[in-house]
Amino acid sequence: MERDGRLRLTVTDASDVLPVVRETGPEDDSGRGLPLVAALADAWGAEPRPCGIGKTVWCELRCTPASPGEQYHPDRSRGPAPTRREDRAAG
Repeated sequence: MERDGRLRLTVTDASDVLPVVRETGPEDDSGRGLPLVAALADAWGAEPRPCGIGKTVWCELRCTPASPGEQYHPDRSRGPAPTRREDRAAG
């Protein structure tokens, strides 16, 4: 994670074709990943690799660090994260 609270993800492959967001149909075998990245990321892009073979696709997500002792809740609307039976018995 960067100091400014951004998480940068990169994926590299050997194809020189730069990605383009496109609409997909129900019968398409590919093309769904980049629209998800574009919808969820705060920024994304692609660039040719310096070695001349392939490209790197990247995206950045803003992250808010958790407070000390705070649990991760993927969907806060559902309330607190469930605890394991062993955790309840020990408390």
